[in-house]
Amino acid sequence: MRENKGEEQLLKGFIRSDKGFSVSTEYKLEILDRIGTGDAFASGIITGFIENWSDERSVDFAISNAVLAHTTFGDTPMVSKKIVEEYMNGNRNNLLR
Repeated sequence: MRENKGEEQLLKGFIRSDKGFSVSTEYKLEILDRIGTGDAFASGIITGFIENWSDERSVDFAISNAVLAHTTFGDTPMVSKKIVEEYMNGNRNNLLR
């Protein structure tokens, strides 16, 4: 879900499953390119299913992956699982890409 508040861009995601409804953390971001961001979110959800994560962890990983995709030009952002997890866990200042 994207939300514009003036010049501020906000992004959060959600997942609905047989376990219930989970909403991710909301992120402020500067969008460089939107291409591939939905795919990045979907691949994050799929990763969560494969890894047997909780819905909460899966949607937080997915939205973190999508946020990072918004900051990459083109439709093939190349960030590792480790980088996404570091971003998801609050390490947003020292990302190496």
